[in-house]
Amino acid sequence: MATAYASRVIEAPVEHVWATVRDFNGLPTWHPALKSSQIEDGRPADAVGCIRHLVLQNGASTRERLLELDDAGYRLSYAFETPLFPVKNYLATITLIPLTAADHTFVQWQGSFEEAPEDAGKYSAIISKDVYAEGLAALARFLSAKTRPAALPERWAGARPAKAYAAAVIRKPLEDVWARLRDFAALDRLHPDIKDSRMEGGARSEQVGAIRRFRLGSAEATEQLTALSDVEHRLSYRMLQGPQPWLAYRASVRLYPVSATNETVAVWQGDWTAAPHDDLSLIPGIAQGVYQRIFDTLNAG
Repeated sequence: MATAYASRVIEAPVEHVWATVRDFNGLPTWHPALKSSQIEDGRPADAVGCIRHLVLQNGASTRERLLELDDAGYRLSYAFETPLFPVKNYLATITLIPLTAADHTFVQWQGSFEEAPEDAGKYSAIISKDVYAEGLAALARFLSAKTRPAALPERWAGARPAKAYAAAVIRKPLEDVWARLRDFAALDRLHPDIKDSRMEGGARSEQVGAIRRFRLGSAEATEQLTALSDVEHRLSYRMLQGPQPWLAYRASVRLYPVSATNETVAVWQGDWTAAPHDDLSLIPGIAQGVYQRIFDTLNAG
């Protein structure tokens, strides 16, 4: 299976970017390769299953079917009905992730498909550059010149992905950031208030199920590694013991490559059960005092 990928950070709130991207009939308004688009059979552009007929500037045409439209997850997926390229089983997805520090948006456009053996790698390169990367660069230019509405829709359609959420750009390549984050024993090298981070019982730091101990002020805490993926660049863990007034704390951090700048987007989120009055301080304390502070450390060192 061949893949294509491009991503970039757009300096606009996710609601503003999504209002443009979710219009399945609006691609020619911002992608320079497209001349026109028409939804077949008079169906709405936000009706899943509708088909758009696209005409390119060079006169070529293609038909694409909308397979997914998610206003809470900021995700759109589509497939070829009439292929533009000689590939099979083409599936593309555009995903938006809101960044918290600057209220910008990370956009990734990715696709998978089958190429003929003699074309191996050819259409991965063409689609990545000429369709996705050029399209995202044009989208950034289009939105920079477009007036933002005075009122924006509620973020995530009112359904936050987690109680504590932080997402930021780390100004380093993904491999460098992941090498530091995947070391489960190195928490005290990422946060200045955490001391004596170490693995329990001589376990390796990449050993799923292993436990780390550390001190936060005068209190000791333990956390268990529950997932580690070098494929998705994702780490998940849960707290077994700590000073906070909560139950069932679990969290995960995932990295995404920013292909336009060779930087990294990091998304950290956590959930737990606690009294509402405790959450008033716990939510910002974890999102800003832990997750964002670690992002700041990664950017500084």
